[in-house]
Amino acid sequence: MAGAVALSVAGAALSLNGVLRGWAWYLPVLTTVMVVCFSIATLRALRAHPLLVAAGGFGSLIAILTLTFFRSTAIVGFIPSGATFTEVGKFIRRASETVLAESAPVAPNAGIVMVTCTALGLTVILIDALAVPLGMPATTGLGLLAILVVPATVKPQSVGFWGFSATVAGYLLILAGAQWFAPDSRTSADSGRNPGHVRRAMLTGIVALVATLAVPLAIPGFDHGTFPQGSRVNPWGAGTGLNPMITLGNSLRTPAGSGRITYATNSATPVYLRSVTVDNFDGDSWGPDDRDAERRPVAGQIEAGYEISAEEQVRQVTAVDTGSFTSPYLPLPYAPESIRGLNGAWTLDPATLAVKGSNTNSRAQQYLVVSSMPKITATALQQSSPAVRGISADFTRVPGNVPDIVRSTADAVTASSTTEYAKAVAIQKYLRSGEFTYSLQSPVQGGYDGNGLSVLADFLTQKSGYCIHYSSAMAVMARLEGIPSRIAVGYAPGRATGSTVSVAGQGALPEYEVDARDAHAWPELYFQGLGWVPFEPTPSRGVVPAYSTEAATPGAPGLFDGNG
Repeated sequence: MAGAVALSVAGAALSLNGVLRGWAWYLPVLTTVMVVCFSIATLRALRAHPLLVAAGGFGSLIAILTLTFFRSTAIVGFIPSGATFTEVGKFIRRASETVLAESAPVAPNAGIVMVTCTALGLTVILIDALAVPLGMPATTGLGLLAILVVPATVKPQSVGFWGFSATVAGYLLILAGAQWFAPDSRTSADSGRNPGHVRRAMLTGIVALVATLAVPLAIPGFDHGTFPQGSRVNPWGAGTGLNPMITLGNSLRTPAGSGRITYATNSATPVYLRSVTVDNFDGDSWGPDDRDAERRPVAGQIEAGYEISAEEQVRQVTAVDTGSFTSPYLPLPYAPESIRGLNGAWTLDPATLAVKGSNTNSRAQQYLVVSSMPKITATALQQSSPAVRGISADFTRVPGNVPDIVRSTADAVTASSTTEYAKAVAIQKYLRSGEFTYSLQSPVQGGYDGNGLSVLADFLTQKSGYCIHYSSAMAVMARLEGIPSRIAVGYAPGRATGSTVSVAGQGALPEYEVDARDAHAWPELYFQGLGWVPFEPTPSRGVVPAYSTEAATPGAPGLFDGNG
């Protein structure tokens, strides 16, 4: 029975890929399921009382969770201490913040994985209790259904073939195995031991499994989830954050904006608010690299982790009120020099200047940001040295599996360009040309909503998509042409509220607002001496910087010009 329960629960967990990003979370989940099943099977083999079997299952679950997630605070590694329970609370808060802030697929951080392991371990204990001591094996399907309902409602591809197949196979084995534990299983009339009954039961199960898998494929709509990509099943309340996994389509398709942020700035034009960057373009689902080992506390003056040699700097002062916006990442104008007024502990990635909370989030934060950027002009970009120094190789690494259409397009678009700046302008011009159309629906209808290299190939073929497709295309093509690049995720400038905000030392500044409908992604390209320079390849979104247009001339104003 333990093997059948393990197969069904571990099989159902396969369907959570796509709800959780990647597969790194599956090993601790599988380990938890196997340990609990083994403990229950051992106690039952020793003919322990059913209550003792269940208690042993709980004990083994607590032990494996402690060993996996809280070893440093535990007694002899697997017995919880008082400090362990404090850590448990932190993990649960981190999990709730992730669910509130992100859309599927969510980042499999330690909090999320711990909650998942706990839920599946408890499911094992419940299923075993229903199947054996309570003698209700058919009802074990409810526990398995509770696992499957999450991917069925969240993922566009629903549960998936392998997850569903393994779950059904395990469930059939539970039904068959329950015969051996039935009160009359030792009588000669036990149909579970009759070879003829067993063969008929197996045949019926196989036919039912095949029919269950095959029939939905022939009925339109049955192979998709109930809700579009980016939906949430959220036990902690309504989500109002920005998904740094850059599945932004769901936010942009929201008819009424959520997660409203207001800001007041002395900039002559509204500013982009940047939360996080993405620089790892490997695999089928991209996300931010938090570089936790390199992060440092936010305190005092913030130094950029790269060389800036431009003499003229443009400074801005921006007061931000996050309201109900909830995210582990802080929305900021780039590049921050100082941040004052934050509540809680926050850390900074020196390579990207992205700010992330440590057991805190952005909800109800009010803070003042002083930011600074070089005065960027077409002339400065044209004269920038092609030799890049002082930045991580993460920003120049080209994935080995770049589709041919991406390489050939980059080569064709930049064929006549002789400088990195000219190549960048050529790529932006191509993506903003009449060949491409901005659409939130085309990627959904065409099956390439989201991010990843395979999605990028589909986008360049269909030539229709939204910001994540355009920014990804420009960032990857820039790297192919030798230009360091990354994708910034945050908010387009938004709109004026008509109000002003009094800011110390600045007087009354005009106020602007953004919400989920302004969620945006844009590429940043690195130019020696100037740092990370934003571009805007997405048509109908954001503000095209003057220095990046073909009409840019020496002395033309840059995106950040116009401030005193």
